[in-house]
Amino acid sequence: MKLIKSNNEYKIILLGVIIGLAVFIWLLISTDAFAEDICFAPDVASKLVVEIEQCRNTTEQNTLLEQALDKCNKQIEICKEQKEQDNKACDEMIKAVKPSFFSRAKDMLTGAGIAGIVIVIGVLAL
Repeated sequence: MKLIKSNNEYKIILLGVIIGLAVFIWLLISTDAFAEDICFAPDVASKLVVEIEQCRNTTEQNTLLEQALDKCNKQIEICKEQKEQDNKACDEMIKAVKPSFFSRAKDMLTGAGIAGIVIVIGVLAL
């Protein structure tokens, strides 16, 4: 099975391709959308320049703000860690200062013993 049966069909296909390329090139050249053909009024152009500069400045400010936010987040983490350490230290100090059951019992027995001695001395003195 041959796709192109004769030399004439080959010439017709080649002529079609050439005509298609010629039309494409003609359409490409005939358009008015070249960069050098686009013009703006001076006031519009100045507004465009100002807005482009503002956009650049905004982008730079966003970058700086993102960096500052990262630093703040790191500081917050450091503060949270410090708070946890401070809470642990306070809990340990409270445990160290708070009397235990045995120390309170010893203090009570000592007080009761002294009170008993005073009562015995008082009874003997009468």
